[in-house]
Amino acid sequence: MYARFLRLNLLPKTCLIMLFGWHQAGGHGISSLMRFLPAFLVVAVLWSGLYAYNHWTDVDDDARDPQYSCRPLVSGAISGQSAVAMVWTLVPAGIVAGFLHSPGLGIICTLMAASQIAYCAPAFRLKHVPVLDVALVAVVNPSLRFAAGFMTVMGGPGFPPLSLATIVFWHLGTTFSQKLINRDRDLRLGWPGTGTVLPAGILRALSAGCISLAVLSMAALAFAGRSGPLPGWLGSLPRGTLGVLGFLGLLVPVYVRILKRPQSLSHEQFRVWAWRVFALAALALGLLVLAYPR
Repeated sequence: MYARFLRLNLLPKTCLIMLFGWHQAGGHGISSLMRFLPAFLVVAVLWSGLYAYNHWTDVDDDARDPQYSCRPLVSGAISGQSAVAMVWTLVPAGIVAGFLHSPGLGIICTLMAASQIAYCAPAFRLKHVPVLDVALVAVVNPSLRFAAGFMTVMGGPGFPPLSLATIVFWHLGTTFSQKLINRDRDLRLGWPGTGTVLPAGILRALSAGCISLAVLSMAALAFAGRSGPLPGWLGSLPRGTLGVLGFLGLLVPVYVRILKRPQSLSHEQFRVWAWRVFALAALALGLLVLAYPR
């Protein structure tokens, strides 16, 4: 119940993006990983509170949709007072812990909180503003997660453009796919946003295009000529190649299925697919970056 309310199943996605940033900054080995883990825990606490805030601000909308009738707040499994208490505990705790970790991480956590509040809060409600809803979910938030992982090693800006492009294009492809899946529901309930403004064909094309750009940026990143060979017969491959191929092998089939038959996946099925894939990818990437440095 509380795990679903705090969306703990999405933590593997956050871990994957931060690990990617950590790796691209040169993170390698157990000692470097030990510096990464506290930062990840800080971001995990913060986003648990921000996801709870999203549930709390969505309770009236969720009550209108039978698909969300089992959510903890709508069903009454969690009271409104408990939800508010969790939000006011976890979000400030995450921001304060971020500044205690480092000024850079504290600033990133503050920006994360600001973007999610602008996305959810009734005063702004950017989740129902076309273009801005996609920009926050698929560009701003993933970039901030990447930056949080990157700065645990580098301590400052200077992100590799190909690495950041890979993260952003993957999320744009995912977001447009999700808008496509939810389009009929959003139209039925009168929820504005990018998914209801754009035709289904355009959403499908944008999703496929962004995924293609993500593949190209990952390929360019993999074959950018990293110095130093891998062990054995793998020595002829540039560093990062295996990680990219494994990542694509996990994610592409999911997106292909979504693009071909969006009506075959409910919103909840999409989430189940997504978090399982991200969990496997996070584990694979973690093993990869521990095996050899960037």
